[in-house]
Amino acid sequence: MLNTVYVDVSYLRELFDEKYGGILYWKERPVEWFFDEGFCKAWNTRFANVEAGSAETNDRGVTRWRIGINGRLYFRYQIVYALHTNGLWAANLDHIN
Repeated sequence: MLNTVYVDVSYLRELFDEKYGGILYWKERPVEWFFDEGFCKAWNTRFANVEAGSAETNDRGVTRWRIGINGRLYFRYQIVYALHTNGLWAANLDHIN
């Protein structure tokens, strides 16, 4: 498992929209989350409504998406699982078929 620090599901719901059966998109963030309005506009222009994370292929050829939240990395399927189970993080969840 990539990380053992779990994020509260209410925070995840503030961060992401889930579309197309498990693909996460960054939500637009309010100005209160930033130092000033300029940073808010810059972040939302670049990231809001954009697919979250990046694909990574391991040495066995398995490609998985990783998403950074507050400086920590999580697998996308773990976040989706937490969203669908109202905050339950499966420690041993693995997405191989």
